Amino acid sequence: MAKKVHILGISPCYAETAKKTAQGLFMNKAERIDAVFARRKDDSNILAWLKEQFVIMNKGINLERSEKITHINNATIFYDSKFKFILDYVRENLGKKNILIFAGGDPNFFGIGGSILRELKTNEKRFVEIYPAINFMQIGFSKLKIPMTDSYIASVHGRDLRNMYEALYSQKRVIGIYTDDINTPYRIYTELEEKGFISEFDFYVLTDLCSKNEKIYRSFTKEILESLSNKKNIVIIERKKLFKASKDGEAYSKILFQNRNQIFGIEDEKYVHIAGEPTKKEIRAISISLMNLKKDSVIIDAGCGSGSISIEASAIAAAGVVYAIDNNETKIENLKKNIKRFQRPNIVPILGELPEAFNMFKENTTNALLPDAIFIGGGSKYLEDILTESFHILKNEGVIVVNSILLSSFNKVMSFVGNFNAANKVKMKYEVIAANIARLKTIKSDSYFHALNQIYITKIVKHNNTNTGFKFENKTLK
Repeated sequence: MAKKVHILGISPCYAETAKKTAQGLFMNKAERIDAVFARRKDDSNILAWLKEQFVIMNKGINLERSEKITHINNATIFYDSKFKFILDYVRENLGKKNILIFAGGDPNFFGIGGSILRELKTNEKRFVEIYPAINFMQIGFSKLKIPMTDSYIASVHGRDLRNMYEALYSQKRVIGIYTDDINTPYRIYTELEEKGFISEFDFYVLTDLCSKNEKIYRSFTKEILESLSNKKNIVIIERKKLFKASKDGEAYSKILFQNRNQIFGIEDEKYVHIAGEPTKKEIRAISISLMNLKKDSVIIDAGCGSGSISIEASAIAAAGVVYAIDNNETKIENLKKNIKRFQRPNIVPILGELPEAFNMFKENTTNALLPDAIFIGGGSKYLEDILTESFHILKNEGVIVVNSILLSSFNKVMSFVGNFNAANKVKMKYEVIAANIARLKTIKSDSYFHALNQIYITKIVKHNNTNTGFKFENKTLK
């Protein structure tokens, strides 16, 4: 009989079920457990209970002086192992050893069960058995007496905070969020507050569920939220019933949903901005269409101004993120106001100089932070350096879109392309659009077309085999 990997979900409210299942696996002579992966703090009660059962039955057990259980019935106990070690052990012993892995709640729901299954081939999954338990989120919803039917469950446990952005775009009535000691209830609350969402939700924190320290926070101060960082928490947020509150509440809610639901072609005057902004809606439409955006794209808006490109691009890449960079504090403050106005949780405002602000992406060792698309608006005197650094941090097959009004700026872009192509066998793929936009205006009883500034829009694509060591030289093409 083939050996199995048993992934056992443990619910704190229903631990007896897990105990009986674990005991059954240990008692089965044909499928005797060879190795156990346990969490020292969470699974100590079950291990102690199993120890008692084997002592009662005169089964062998080895103990260290510290009384920490290292073996049960010849099965080796591994404590607090990293996922990579567990996965490597599973792969090496798949079909050869019976392995028991303790997990919290449902292992196949944001848990280790799903993580292991994703790493196994289809024919290897037959060696895995999963025993689900009621998870913390199910318990939490039950405690609050909130139905889970119209809910969105997100996890930022061991994940980036951006994993909850798509939930906020979903317009689900209730959102449950798994937290950790970095993405704490305090950090989540602050993020929702900064992005203009907190007034729309009732915010609940459920701590140490099904233990003697269990507590549900329905109202709190920020100081209380900060004090919960080292506890086991989940966050549940429920949309307030604004439509029933008052006429003012109804009007506010209508504006809120109208702004959030408008993704593309937002009227220029709806943005908070200074003179000379924002990028006109027709130009935004062309520029964003050239960026090849996907649902989970990572985007940099370099020289974002008040953020009109960021606002529209972020709604398209709802499961992604937009890093909006500008060196003007007033523009960044206006961007933050627009983030609240249009409820775009996945925009990260960054006050900084370019190209120095790109260092945060260059220092990143994973591919997750590197941009799929970079938009460069305006004609900075450092445009050559910004283009060069943009090209270096861009993912393979990523896109740079540059808007130029002045011919001097456009010439710098074309010089960048030309110098690259002169230095490399593999040529840089690019295209240029000259956009001449005119809007119909009325004057007395007649009409005329009012021309906007002509814009040169350049799209540059980075290929897999492109030389990223290219250094721009400031030469003008002849």
